[in-house]
Amino acid sequence: MCGFVAALGKIDIEPGMNLIQHRGIRSNIVKGTAGSVGHVRLPIVGTGVENDQPVSVDKWTVAFVGELLDFREESPNMECDTILVVDKWVHHGPSAFRRNDGFWAIAAIDHRFEELHLLCDYLAQKPIYYRIDIAAAASEPAAVAALHPVTPDKIYMASVIRWGYCPDINRTPYAEVKKVLPGQHMVIIKGGVIQDEIVDPLVPVLEGNLKRQIEYAVRRRVLSSDVPVACLLSGGLDSSIVYTLANRYGDVVPYYVSDENNVAERIRVSLVADKDIVEANWKTVHWKQAVDIMQEPIDLGSLVPQVALSNAVKERVCLTGDGADEMFGGYGRSQRYDSQATDVWKELVAWHLPRLDRVMMRNCVEVRSPFLARRVAGLALGLPREQRTGKKILKDLFRGELPVGIADQQKIPLRTSEVGEARTIEMVDYFNESNWRNVGDRLDADRSEERGI
Repeated sequence: MCGFVAALGKIDIEPGMNLIQHRGIRSNIVKGTAGSVGHVRLPIVGTGVENDQPVSVDKWTVAFVGELLDFREESPNMECDTILVVDKWVHHGPSAFRRNDGFWAIAAIDHRFEELHLLCDYLAQKPIYYRIDIAAAASEPAAVAALHPVTPDKIYMASVIRWGYCPDINRTPYAEVKKVLPGQHMVIIKGGVIQDEIVDPLVPVLEGNLKRQIEYAVRRRVLSSDVPVACLLSGGLDSSIVYTLANRYGDVVPYYVSDENNVAERIRVSLVADKDIVEANWKTVHWKQAVDIMQEPIDLGSLVPQVALSNAVKERVCLTGDGADEMFGGYGRSQRYDSQATDVWKELVAWHLPRLDRVMMRNCVEVRSPFLARRVAGLALGLPREQRTGKKILKDLFRGELPVGIADQQKIPLRTSEVGEARTIEMVDYFNESNWRNVGDRLDADRSEERGI
């Protein structure tokens, strides 16, 4: 889990790199004939400096963010997945990852043809943001916005106020900055985008053992880490399944976002955990701090507690139950209509996954969500509605492995902070005031440096 900034030509990527240093502990920039690629690394597997990036092979300079969690199954003798990623890219191209499980984003410069290539995983769990006015991309919107002047996207801002987030998943607060779609491969030259195609679609799987695939997904996410692993445990169904399974494969540290007013929730957490639980108090985080970290004026009730959790976790890897609500009908609306398509392809992709990435990486924590594993997600998409509404199939599969009452309780949100149109307008106003001032300050400083002031 790391971060990158890449650009063609003589664009200075240092301003963007400065804004993503929190994503890792070591960083490098490689400058070639066609452009520059910078990478900040958080070592999770193959932790030595010999596996640092970017990597230059033949005509390519490649930067990879995320994990191929099944890389040791594919290449048992490899120490690090970076080696496999670069080999796949150079020899087989962007379609080479269609069978892999994990989360990834790739930026690669082709120095021979002066092209910037971008690739996201099947759910865009590791987002990429690119510019439509210059040939540049980065792991965070603020980083790519720092490379050249930007203006507000008024449609994005109005959408956030109306729906709480922007359902147009490729939009960002900046009119010049867009997001790569799930499974999309893009080719950018100095004149703009010349190719964009979905090369790695997440497709429904109609046959398979869902319980076994969830167990495999948890096992991979524990055993493929060379560093200690934590787990968010809310006392709800999803996180209880993940924690219970994870405990079979390692000494997983449970974390809980506390609320002194909800004693029942705390009791449920203690029923699931078999060891001391580390508590994170969400009231220690102000919403303005959370918006600054999110880089978007979006809350939906779970941003503040997620920041509190990120601040508390000491391990570099944290398991979560994210994705189960979207895949298996965990929200109340799924009882009224089949909401899976918009839950997954709008809300999850537009809001939840970028939030997880930015918030947890602020403190160098890699999120691993077993319910988003390729095979698990595919099986969820292939289920008939009656099996997934209200997470019925998850309850039936794991009821006997959880403490009594955990499987059949009502959904417990991570935490609900103040939400609604009034708070959203307040967040948008704050974002506009602080963000545009900061962007302007950065650009003014860059221009002053260029003039030698």
